[in-house]
Amino acid sequence: MRAITMFRAAAWLGVAVIFWSLNVRWGTDTGVGGGPPTSQWERFVVAAGLLALIAALSLSLSGRKDYPPSFMARGVAALSAAIIASIAFYLHSQATGALEFALEGDGWTWLVVGGALVVGAVLGSFGLKAPIKRPGKRRKRRH
Repeated sequence: MRAITMFRAAAWLGVAVIFWSLNVRWGTDTGVGGGPPTSQWERFVVAAGLLALIAALSLSLSGRKDYPPSFMARGVAALSAAIIASIAFYLHSQATGALEFALEGDGWTWLVVGGALVVGAVLGSFGLKAPIKRPGKRRKRRH
């Protein structure tokens, strides 16, 4: 299996995991159901999922056979991944006072794991190089 295929699969798995975090419990408090504790947090998680979708699409739709995605596509994916990570850090920093319980649930963990999958896939794609074309053996011509 090619390395780019594994990176693309990790990015798509990250998309699924981030969107999955919208359905699981975000805190240990019994008053909190499935999903993020506030509608603002829910919008941030949806934005992170859409950015993960953009990153996965840019890694998947560019590049030819045996060639990695273009630098432009990897740049778009890297920018999306950086924003996903910053959303996760922002939500963590906002979880003070009444929202501190939200970090104890599984939703936060799924968001961070999905973001890490996308970030890892994008960083891994920067290590890919185009294959070296070696000239074939020349045949001797018979006259």
